[in-house]
Amino acid sequence: MKPIRSYRRIILDEDLENAKNYMKGLILDVGGGRKRGFFERPKELEWLILDINKKFSPNIMADAQDLPIKSSEIDVLKCTELLEHVENPEGALKESHRVLKTNGILILSVPFNFGIHGDPHDFQRFTDYKLKKLLENYFRIMMLKKQGLYFTVLSYMIGQNIFNARSRMRYFLYWIFPILSILVKLDNCDFVKNSKFMSSFTTGFFVMAVKNEN
Repeated sequence: MKPIRSYRRIILDEDLENAKNYMKGLILDVGGGRKRGFFERPKELEWLILDINKKFSPNIMADAQDLPIKSSEIDVLKCTELLEHVENPEGALKESHRVLKTNGILILSVPFNFGIHGDPHDFQRFTDYKLKKLLENYFRIMMLKKQGLYFTVLSYMIGQNIFNARSRMRYFLYWIFPILSILVKLDNCDFVKNSKFMSSFTTGFFVMAVKNEN
């Protein structure tokens, strides 16, 4: 049986699938040691896993803030669900810029309205304004999208409450999940997108950017 994904993970898997056309050449997956979600790495590509945790058996064990890679070596750098764990995120992005080739691609995702991970290395959350500020000196943003709006956040919170309930009664609440899946789809409606309030909520952000040579 496949594990149940959060609504955010479903969106992230879809975003990564849509980004596959940009995944070419040598790819560095920073913080990619732990396998999460259903996204499958293209087998025909040279894919290097870099992680600080040796238990994930990465190709390269290192910190995102100090990459042991020559400058201009990487075609695509994937950094998903990592930047919130990095004490100096600007330093990590500067390193990402350094190792990417000319016109190299950065694929980035970060959570926002999402539970604290429960470990001492969950340092921060980023707004879209902060992401633009962090990236502007190193990258030209091709796309910065919200991963779900008000109803995705609401459905996530209700679903997590059910999953984390200690009582066996939670099993009787599973009938709610089909309703939550319908609620999530409401985020595609204009009345949500055009609402300053409802559109201010999101589970996180997905970014694709090109290395800035300036």
